[in-house]
Formats: sequence, structure tokens, C-alpha cells
Amino acid sequence: MDAHTAGCPVLGIRWTYLNIEEIRKKILGKGIKVCRQVVYRLLLKADLGRRKMSKDKVMKEVDGRNEQFERITGLKRYHLSRGNAVLSIDAKKKEFLGSFYRSGTVFADGKVGCYDHDFNSFATGKIVPQGIYDLGKNEGYMFIGTSGDTAEFSAECTRRWWNKNGCNKYDQAQPILVLCDGGGSNSSRSGLFKEQVQQLANELGLKFNIAHYPPYCSKYNPIEHRLFPTVTRSWDGIMLDSAQTAKKLLDQRTTDLKSGLKIETQVIYKSFLTEKKTAEDFHETYSIKHDKINPKWNYRITPAN
Repeated sequence: MDAHTAGCPVLGIRWTYLNIEEIRKKILGKGIKVCRQVVYRLLLKADLGRRKMSKDKVMKEVDGRNEQFERITGLKRYHLSRGNAVLSIDAKKKEFLGSFYRSGTVFADGKVGCYDHDFNSFATGKIVPQGIYDLGKNEGYMFIGTSGDTAEFSAECTRRWWNKNGCNKYDQAQPILVLCDGGGSNSSRSGLFKEQVQQLANELGLKFNIAHYPPYCSKYNPIEHRLFPTVTRSWDGIMLDSAQTAKKLLDQRTTDLKSGLKIETQVIYKSFLTEKKTAEDFHETYSIKHDKINPKWNYRITPAN
């Protein structure tokens, strides 16, 4: 196997791109009869297990990365211990509506046909799933938009969450901790996102503590592994033809989860402009105070009035 083996001399890891059947044939070529089970046992004896690639290498070192994780951990502990709302927000990958292939299987009495290519020009529409995960209550809220993934859409989802759920569970005078990614519609560099949250604070009289995860660290956002996997499984193997179908599947397939997670779904048909810009006088009217620790990622937004 020497000619078909590679590895990393620094880490001392070896791997071979040959599969069990290919190894068996090469042994047969040496005049030794062997079955697949014996080859498998020999590989295990050589400590060669079946493994897949692991996405754990950092693409780029970011200054303040470790300090930001420590800061987020402290903020979560502080707010949860006081019964304040701690929300993890993010948008899932948009889904195109129509006869497109989706991974997963379903029980059927015949072949389930779909397009042989995923050309977006054949789509009948699209949905943009925006999620809010409440860490303290272990509750998820999925807002299925039919427009675009914008900062205004993200703020609208938070607005609807507060008016329907948050106002009945949390004290309006206490701040809300919002954990979000460093890019996308709620980017740490987006002035539009800050403007939308400021408008939300002015309208609802709420205080927001915003904490962004560092670049290339979105997978550590709690919503990524607490809410989104359940949403993905709910749509596995089924073609989405409308936003209502996506909502119906979520409602039907997320009841009585073993994790105890409760998920509420809502469709938002409102349109949001994708090229909207911040107001010219925004920096003169906003009420944003940046933290001393990683101020570009941590800040507080309070009602301007």
C-alpha cells in the first residue's frame, strides 16, 4: 500500500485512498486469497479507521478571537443568571421553490421525480428562513420570508418575536443579549443592521446587547447546532413548492422532540429592499455604546429618546 498512502509528517496522520475492494484485489494479485472482512480487520489492526474530513482548521487567524469567545461566554452567563433574554439569530441558506432535488429519503410507492439540474431560472419562487433561538427557554422561532435576506428582514423577525412571545416572557426594562454571526445581513460591519436595531429599540423601548462571533466562527453560534439541524431534517427528501408547505412540514415534524425544543413557525410575505442604505443622519441620532473589549464586535443599543 506504500504507493497509495499519503499523510501529514507533522501530525503523523496517514491515509489511503484505496477502498476495501481495491485492497483485496491487490492482495489477490499476490496469490493470497482473502475476503473483505479480513481486509477490514487488518485495517483496524493497523489503526486505519474509516474517517471523513473534519472542518476544524482555522482559515485565518483573527486578532481577538479567543477574547471574544470568553466575552460571549461571560455575557451569556451573566444574562441567563438574571433571567434575561439571550437570543441566537441567523439566516439559513435560501431555498428555491419547485421540482428541485433535496437530500434525504421518504417512503413512497414509486419514484419521486425532480429536475436533473438545479437551475434557479426554473424556480417558482424562493424562501429565506430566518431563525431565532432562545437559549434560556430552549425555544426556536422560524420566520420564512419570501423576499430577501436583509437587515430589515432580520429586525422584522425580532420585532414579531417580541410582540408575540418576548413581551409575555421577559421584562421590558432588562436588556436582551443577541448573539449573531460576523457577516451576512447582521454583519458586525453593517451600518444598516445597527440602524435597524436602533429603530427597533426606539419603537419597542428595548435595550439590546449585541455580540458578534468572530469571522470564520459562525458554526459556534448556538442556533447552528440547536435549531437549524432540526429544520433541515424536517425538509429532507421533500420538494418545497411554497412557503406554506415549508411551514406545514416544520409544524408537523417538530412536535414532541426528544430534546424538548419547541419550534414556532411564521411566514412573512412582506418585501424588503436589498439595496437599502443607512440614513444620512444616522450617526448623529443613534444611541450606540461600544464595549472596551473588542468594540467592533460588542456594543449596546438603547432607545435614542
